[in-house]
Amino acid sequence: MLVVGWYLPAVAQRFVCRVLTVTHRADALVTAFLASPARYAILAVVGIAVLQVFGIQTASLLAVLGAASLAIGLALQGTLSNLAAGSCC
Repeated sequence: MLVVGWYLPAVAQRFVCRVLTVTHRADALVTAFLASPARYAILAVVGIAVLQVFGIQTASLLAVLGAASLAIGLALQGTLSNLAAGSCC
């Protein structure tokens, strides 16, 4: 599971980049911006699954990850709105 989980995020990142590049509707900055979180989200899911297989309780870890993602989302709110509007920083 760990070997496949280590290989899968890179495949997902390349897939997202390829899909967004082929459509010619997304800028290179947006492509990189969307591909990177896809990779790290899959890594987080695989890491939690591996911990669960080893018998570690992951409920509290999931709660911490949820709170951290909420905080990061709120911190990036201004940057994301600028990105959506098309203006850079």
